[in-house]
Amino acid sequence: MAIININIDFKRYTSHPQLVADLSPAFTATVGDTVDFQVYLNTYYKMLYSDLLMLVTTTLIKLRSDGITVTGGVHCDDEDAKSQYASRVNFFKLLELDYEEKFERRPSAGKFTEITPYNKDTIKNVFENIRRVLIANVEVAIEVQQMLDYCMYEIMDNVINHSDYPNVYEGKGWCCAQLFPKSNEIRLIICDTGVGIHKALTTPEKSKYKHLKEMDAVQICTAKGVTNGEGLGFGLFATSEFIKENGGEMLIYSGHYFSHLLEGIKQVNKGEFWHGTFVFMRINTNIPVDYKRIMPEGHSLPEDYQFFLDQMQGINDDLW
Repeated sequence: MAIININIDFKRYTSHPQLVADLSPAFTATVGDTVDFQVYLNTYYKMLYSDLLMLVTTTLIKLRSDGITVTGGVHCDDEDAKSQYASRVNFFKLLELDYEEKFERRPSAGKFTEITPYNKDTIKNVFENIRRVLIANVEVAIEVQQMLDYCMYEIMDNVINHSDYPNVYEGKGWCCAQLFPKSNEIRLIICDTGVGIHKALTTPEKSKYKHLKEMDAVQICTAKGVTNGEGLGFGLFATSEFIKENGGEMLIYSGHYFSHLLEGIKQVNKGEFWHGTFVFMRINTNIPVDYKRIMPEGHSLPEDYQFFLDQMQGINDDLW
């Protein structure tokens, strides 16, 4: 029986790998161990990003689901806007911590989504909420919005299909998104605490990648046509190509390695261990992309997509 102390101080983090480094020791815990978390929400920055909060949330929930004893607490200023934001995206609620909200909750639709779990039964409803952030406020061509729509569902669906392999369609994931109108960008993340890319890619009987090392699996997962035999291998490829054209940022972290795409340049590095996979994206809403360079030839705008856009008119402008 061991006690594992985890200190999460949001003053320290400017990137997701930095946070993973502090969370990683928690994944070594086994039944009988205690993981003590001390989380400090105060930051030097203007924003406390929900995508970073979600990594803390999913780690603690993973430990509890595995029968690990979790102790500790969250340290924050209840009057601080960042703490109130953490509460608004359900950080305290998901961790089963008491927090008195001293603000009025306004609709989130089209501006952000709370930190939200999903599975095969709820993926469509959860995706609709992310859709509103991705599409309703992106001032680019409708075809580009459609491609984002396609890519995001593919990544979310990958979690359902692969994260609990060999139990196909039984995976569970988490997601959240936030629009920043003043800086013309969207931050979003899709996360799971499942088997990871390497195992999902190399284990299936039909896979032609059985002998790949973990680093190589993370390296090639965004290549066109890479699949474990259960899909087309186009979702991560199309997404990474969009990010290149958009000048945004994409981070794929799985196991001990992460792929970082920034300003069109991709690097794969070794980091501390993350139990599962997460995909983070930062999208520039004011930089157009020629979708025809990415999507298959003959790809056209489906009628139901246009119907969805029509329904999005007049969305509530309140933030939270």
